[in-house]
Amino acid sequence: MSTKILLPFLLIANIVLSCFIVQSLTLLEKEPILPPEMEKELENHLRKITALQAKKLSSIMARTKSVVEASATFSKLSWQNPHIPLPESYYHNDEVSKKTPQKTQENKTYNCLISKENSCFKIAPSAFLENYRKDYLRVRKEVEKPFDHLDLDMKEAILDTAKMDIIWKELYEQYPEHKWLYMGYEKGFHRSFPWHRYQARTYDPRVRSWYVGAVSGGKDVVLVIDTSGSMKGVPLRNTKTAMEDVLKTLGPQDRLTIIHFSSTVKVFQPNLEIATEAFVKKCVRYIDSLEAKGGTNINDSISQALDILKNQGNSSRTPVVIFMTDGEATAGEKNREAIQKNILAKNDFGVRIFVFGLGTQLDFQLLENIARQNKGADVYVQDSQDLIDAMKRYYQFFKIGKSVVWSWPYVDANGLGMVMAASKAVTVEGKFIGVVSADVSLVELIGKLKTFKTSPNSYNFIFDSGGVTALHPSFLNQAPGDWQEDSMRVSIEDLETNASEFIALKDKVIRGLPAIGIVPYGEEKKIVVMQPIAQSSLFFASVVPVKDLTGQPKKGSEQLSLLWPVMIASGMGFLITALGAWRLNLFLSSATKESKKTGGISL
Repeated sequence: MSTKILLPFLLIANIVLSCFIVQSLTLLEKEPILPPEMEKELENHLRKITALQAKKLSSIMARTKSVVEASATFSKLSWQNPHIPLPESYYHNDEVSKKTPQKTQENKTYNCLISKENSCFKIAPSAFLENYRKDYLRVRKEVEKPFDHLDLDMKEAILDTAKMDIIWKELYEQYPEHKWLYMGYEKGFHRSFPWHRYQARTYDPRVRSWYVGAVSGGKDVVLVIDTSGSMKGVPLRNTKTAMEDVLKTLGPQDRLTIIHFSSTVKVFQPNLEIATEAFVKKCVRYIDSLEAKGGTNINDSISQALDILKNQGNSSRTPVVIFMTDGEATAGEKNREAIQKNILAKNDFGVRIFVFGLGTQLDFQLLENIARQNKGADVYVQDSQDLIDAMKRYYQFFKIGKSVVWSWPYVDANGLGMVMAASKAVTVEGKFIGVVSADVSLVELIGKLKTFKTSPNSYNFIFDSGGVTALHPSFLNQAPGDWQEDSMRVSIEDLETNASEFIALKDKVIRGLPAIGIVPYGEEKKIVVMQPIAQSSLFFASVVPVKDLTGQPKKGSEQLSLLWPVMIASGMGFLITALGAWRLNLFLSSATKESKKTGGISL
């Protein structure tokens, strides 16, 4: 064979062999496929670790619940026992009292002046005597004396509740992860610890989700809104405002949808959805779009609401219809007795129907009977503006809850980042007096998550029963004071993956079952383990790349160090090939010359 042909052939063969070796090395470095027996063993191992991690978080939540229980117990005791002495002074951050606590300090965590010795309080505008309410919302004058515009019972309640400082000071020192300890009172004021300068003249605790959730418990709610022609103008505008305020009282334990009716009935969506912030905003936009026209079909609207609730199946939540109208039946079934009979017959599963009547052109007898026969209540207002205040407190007709409930995570107004409220209703001798609460800092929980790594590249996150993110490693890129609910309270799929395997695991754990599986994140595979966090409405998840558990690919200098032997071997092969070809070429040349001299035949 000619040297000119043999040398390229050997070089090409060497290059192909080198490429094959490099490719084999690269394939070995890719993510391996787990054998079934190893996959099962790893899943069991990770399930145990994640269960332990969820249990640790649960113990933190349990401590928060214990703080709330202690506050509730002391609140009952102090309300009943006049012999418990008051602290030396009480304070109000709207300057009802001009005093400032003696021991105050600027606190970087709270970003304001605080006192760890005293609480402060705020009064809702509606708690004042009627002739002063509008003045209270205006710019304050030095000569104003708001305390003079409260009735005697309210003044005494504000004074007596200063006793809460005794228990709150002790709890705050023992459990510093609880940044705010507070209580909203049925009378319309709010007391919180530690004392701070924060001003909020419009704050009414009675319409906050942490307060309402503790009072009423979980609810399946259908809002039924009259959009007949008589609602046009101010009545519909105020109804929209009232309904939007009702939406803001819903929490993680609640589900809802909306119906509006005139001559016909229209449903926002046929299935109830958990009252996440995103869904509530969607509902608000829908309510804002409603227009008034047509007749008033009371029978079909309530019947449709009952059908929706019945189709949801069994639920631990209380089924509720909140019905608002300004007229009498003018479309569909118009006979009063027939309407009552139809609704009562269809409501064979305990739905509570709350009726709000606006104006004077109402069938009072019909509305009263609907409410009374269906374990609800009827409220009538002459002025559409009063409807807003009336609908805010629909929950007062519920049986008072007895357990501690959790709110949605929310951004603290003082820059503490995301917090969650644990709350409990307080009753004294059967009389409801208010709701105690404690905020746990999710920043503190993030600190705990850092210690829960199961492999070099693993991470953890927490989401709530609506599938909405509560905590995620990506939050660490922001200072707590910069956290915004709109950018953080997003679907967990938006931050992780929308792969069907991931969604199936999420849906399973929300039903209360531990879930584990291998989930594709693009081209990479990760093991995802999810566990319910007892004592809360949250779920803990751990994500571990498969490569972490079977030998991860080498990167940077590690890959280069592995390639050096191949590169050297390839180079040596090239030199040996070239040298061999050169020697062969010399041999063949010499043989040719010798052959010519001897006349022999070159072999």
